[in-house]
Amino acid sequence: MMALSTAETTRVTYPIPKDGGENDVFISKKTAFVVQINLLKKLLETKTDCIRLHAVGQSIPRAVALADTLNSCMGNSIKISAGTTTTMAVDEFDSHPVERSLSKIIIRITRVVNA
Repeated sequence: MMALSTAETTRVTYPIPKDGGENDVFISKKTAFVVQINLLKKLLETKTDCIRLHAVGQSIPRAVALADTLNSCMGNSIKISAGTTTTMAVDEFDSHPVERSLSKIIIRITRVVNA
């Protein structure tokens, strides 16, 4: 097996969202699940009737789980729709950039007002 030299560095550059607003939430695996659920509930209850979850790559299952858990917590009073796309990321290995495509999901969660 070949060992990596310590001089070799890896840096991944993801595209920076240009249209992120107050109702756009970018999901990562680093933030605790409960913290993300509480943030989403607070947004829907106090600030806006519609939020969008953005997740890339390995964060996609977490975004889906968040939407499902939020639906259960809020007593099915939300409507969920999702769309997928592909985005580009740049991996830089020893200053040799390698571009690759990543899956991306955008989940739109809208609070339903019962009449």
